[in-house]
Amino acid sequence: MSGETGLNIHFEGAWSAEAKEQIERAIRESAGTPPDGENWSISIDRPSFSFYCEVHAKTPRQSRTRLFFEEDSALPKTISDWLKSYPLR
Repeated sequence: MSGETGLNIHFEGAWSAEAKEQIERAIRESAGTPPDGENWSISIDRPSFSFYCEVHAKTPRQSRTRLFFEEDSALPKTISDWLKSYPLR
């Protein structure tokens, strides 16, 4: 899925296939499609033996980071809500 629309999503660390799929779907729905010629990058990192994950969102005009402490099942909604609170455009 990554890279299809100019929105690249990268996972680091230990993630189940199901969690990755649900999180990526939620991100794509909430972030939308970058304007023509732009590439956006979102990385989701869970360091080894951690109870949190760190999300980095970067576009040509902005960069932001947030730590999330929720369970995997809650991450699609919480990450989506965060992205919608201040759109990437």
